[in-house]
Amino acid sequence: MMSARHTVGKAVQVQSEIVQLRLSLPHVATPVLKSLAASAVTSTHVLCTVVATTVIRCGSARRRADRAMCAAATTSAGPLLSEESATRLADKISLLERIRGPLQEEGIPVPGIVVVGNQSSGKSSVLEHISGISFPRAQNTCTRMPAVLQMECNSKAKAPYALVSLDANFAGAQKVALEDVGQRIAYLTHDQTTGGPEIQNIPIHIKVVQKDGPTLCLIDLPGITHISKAAEGAKPQAKPVAKTGQTFDIHEVTTGIVKEYIRQEEMVVLCVVPANDDFGNCEAIKLAQEQDPEGQRTLGVVTKCDEVPKDPGDTDIVEKINMQRQNDVQLHMGFHAVCNRSPKEVKENLSAKDLAKKEAILFRNHPVLRHLPQENVGTAELVRKITDIQEARVNEHFPRIKNQVARRISETEKELQQMQLVCQTDRERISRFLQISTAVCEELRQLSEGTYYDQVKTMRLAHRAFEKVQIFESEVQAACLPDCFSQEMAGKVAEAMQETRGSQLENFLSHPVFRRLVLDGFASKLNEQSKQLIADVRALLQEVLFELIKKHGSEFKRLGEAIRNEIQEFLDELEGHTEDHVNALLDSENYIFTLDPTYLELVGRLSRHIPDGTTRDVLSSIPKKDAPAGFRKRCEMIAKDGSNEQSQSVLLMQISLHAYSTVVKRRIFDHIPMLVYNGVIFHAVKDLQCKVLESFMNADRLAALMIVNPKVVAQREKLEQTLRNLKQAMADLREVA
Repeated sequence: MMSARHTVGKAVQVQSEIVQLRLSLPHVATPVLKSLAASAVTSTHVLCTVVATTVIRCGSARRRADRAMCAAATTSAGPLLSEESATRLADKISLLERIRGPLQEEGIPVPGIVVVGNQSSGKSSVLEHISGISFPRAQNTCTRMPAVLQMECNSKAKAPYALVSLDANFAGAQKVALEDVGQRIAYLTHDQTTGGPEIQNIPIHIKVVQKDGPTLCLIDLPGITHISKAAEGAKPQAKPVAKTGQTFDIHEVTTGIVKEYIRQEEMVVLCVVPANDDFGNCEAIKLAQEQDPEGQRTLGVVTKCDEVPKDPGDTDIVEKINMQRQNDVQLHMGFHAVCNRSPKEVKENLSAKDLAKKEAILFRNHPVLRHLPQENVGTAELVRKITDIQEARVNEHFPRIKNQVARRISETEKELQQMQLVCQTDRERISRFLQISTAVCEELRQLSEGTYYDQVKTMRLAHRAFEKVQIFESEVQAACLPDCFSQEMAGKVAEAMQETRGSQLENFLSHPVFRRLVLDGFASKLNEQSKQLIADVRALLQEVLFELIKKHGSEFKRLGEAIRNEIQEFLDELEGHTEDHVNALLDSENYIFTLDPTYLELVGRLSRHIPDGTTRDVLSSIPKKDAPAGFRKRCEMIAKDGSNEQSQSVLLMQISLHAYSTVVKRRIFDHIPMLVYNGVIFHAVKDLQCKVLESFMNADRLAALMIVNPKVVAQREKLEQTLRNLKQAMADLREVA
C-alpha cells in the first residue's frame, strides 16, 4: 500500500493522472476518481489528504491505476468538451476546412494543426491511433497527398462512419465504415497520381463521425523523403535520375509542401519524430525551426517508444523529451510521447483495445519511460492537448478571419467596378451601351454646371471655359476697340466733320461716318477673336468628352473610337452653327443703335467737363472716377491750346464715340460668350445622348464594336467567382460565430 508520505510527495502527479482518467475514461468514474477529480481544484494540502484517505479505503493505488489505464482499451477517448461546446467547435472546424482553399487563394490564412515528419516516422500511425481508421501503407511513400482529417463527436450517431472526398464540402461523398477508409484514400490517391506527379499537393478530406471521441482537425502531409519509386508512366515533379519506372529525387517536392503549410503563423505544427532518432538532426524539426524559430507553435510528437532501450545507459530519451539539457531541442509546447502499432502488429491487425493496453503498460512499466511526466505521455493526453490548442486558436483567429474576409469582399467589389462588364448578348450590349452613354452625358452636365468637382484640373469644364472667356475679353480690349480720346482719333473726327460740311450739321456725323470711325478695323479683329473663342471652347469640350468616354467605356476600344468620331462630327456641327450665330450678332453691329441708358449718361457726364476757356485748371474740375485718362488728357490739351468751337465739337464727337464703344463692348462681352456657351456646351449637354443613341442603337453595330477580350472575360469571371466564394464564406462565418 502506498504510504501517506509518498502520496503527499506525488500529489501533483496523481492529480494530473486522475484528471486525465476522468476526462478520457468516463466509464471508470468511480466514487474514488470522482473524489480525486473534485479535489483537483483545492489546495495541495487538501488534495493530499483526500488522496491518502482514498488510498487507505481502496487498497493498492498502483493496482487501481493499472486497471483504470488498461480499461482504456474498451473505449476511445471520450468527449473532452461538453456536447454543446464540441458541436460549436466542430461547426467552426468544418467551416474553416471548407473555406480554407478559397481564403488562402486570397491571402487570408486559416488556423490549423499540421502533422509533419520524415518518411516512416509514424505520422499516419498517430492519426490511426487517434481516429480509429487505417491509412494506406506502401513500400516507400505512404502519404502521397495531404490528408485533412476532421473528427466530430455526435451523440446522435448510431454507428461510427466516415466521409472521404477531394471536395472540402464532401459533396456527393458516401458514408463508409471506418475500416474501409484506407481503401477509399488509396483509390483517390491512385486516381490523382497515376500518369501525373507522384506527389500531389491536392488534399484528401476525411471526416470521421463517432458517438464518443474528440473534436479536432489535423492535416497530415506527405513524409519528407529523398527517393521514391515512381509509378509506371508517372511524371515526376523533381528532376529524374533515371528513366521512367526508376527512382526519382522527390525531396524538394515533399519539403516544398511542408514549407507551404507550416510557414503560416496560424498553423500549429505537430512534428513527428521517432524516439531513437537524433532530434537535433531531424529534418522535419529543422524545417519547423526555420518557420518557427522560437518554437512557439511547434509540438513534438515522439513515436516508436516501444523501441526505446530498457537500459537507462543506452538512451537519453527522457532528457530529450523533458528538454533538460542546453543542447536539447527546445519547443514552447514541448514533446509528447506515444506508442502506436508496429509493422508486425499492423499485419496482425492489433485492435485498438489491445493497443491502448500496450501503451498504458509501456509508459507505466518501462524502466526508462516511466520517469516521463504523465501529462507528456499517451495518446489520450495528446488528444486533450491538441483539442485545447485547436479550440483556443480557432476562437482566437475567428474574428480576424471575418474582418479580413469583409475587407477582401470590399476590395473585390471595387476591382469589379473598375473592370469592364462582359457583354455576350444583344440585350447585355445594349444595356451596357446605355449605361456608358448615360454616365458620360450626366457627368458632362454636372461638369458644365460646376456641380461636379473632379480633382483632375483638366476636367473642370465650367472653370476652364470661363478662363477662355476672360482671355477673349482681354484680347478684344487690347487689339480690337479704338482709343476714342487719342490724338489720332481727334484728327480722324476733325477730318470727317470737315468732309461732311454742307451735307450735315457741323456737330453731327452720319451713321456711315460714325460707324467707320468706331468699327474701322474692329469688326474684322473681333470676328477673329470670336472664332478663336468658339474653337477653344469646342476643343475644351472635346477633351473632356474623350476623357469621360475613356473613364466609363474603356473596355470597348472599338466602341470608344466610334463614339469619339461621332462626337467630333457632332461638335463640328455645333461649332458651325455657333459661328453663324456670332457672325449674325457682329453683322448687327453695323446698325448704329442702342437703348442702353449708359450711352446718354456717359455723354452727359463727360460733356460737362469740356473746357470752355473760362478756367485754366481743367484737371482739378474733372473727378477721376467720372472720366477715363484719355479724356482728361484731351481736355488738358484743349485748355492749353485755347478752347474754341471746333475743338469743343471734335471732343464732343469723341465723347459720343467713346460712349457708344462702351455700349458695344458691354454687348459683345456678354452676348458672344453667351452664344458660345449655348451653341457649344449647352447644346452638347442637351443633344449629345440623343445623337449618340441615334447612331449606335443598332444590335448588329454594337455587336461589331463591343467585342470583349477573352482574357478580360476570364479575369472577370474569376473575380466574380472569388466574390461569390467570399460572400458565401462570410455568410457561413456569421452563422457559426
